[in-house]
Amino acid sequence: MERSAQYRRFAADCLRLARIAGTEKERLLMVAMASGWLDLAERSEGAPASEEPLRKARRAPAPAGGRTRH
Repeated sequence: MERSAQYRRFAADCLRLARIAGTEKERLLMVAMASGWLDLAERSEGAPASEEPLRKARRAPAPAGGRTRH
C-alpha cells in the first residue's frame, strides 16, 4: 500500500471525527491533525494536496447539543 494513500485515509478519518466532535476544541484538534496527515501525504508524493476538505471542516459549526467538558 502506498504510504501517501494511507496518510490521506488518516486525514479523512480525522475530518470525519471533526464533524462529530462534541466541542469546538475537539473539532479544531481533529482538523489540525487532518492537516498534518495531508501535509505528510503531500511530502511523500512531492505534489501539493487539495485543502478543500480542510476549508470545509474549518467553516463547519460544531454540532448542536455537543458534549461539554467538566
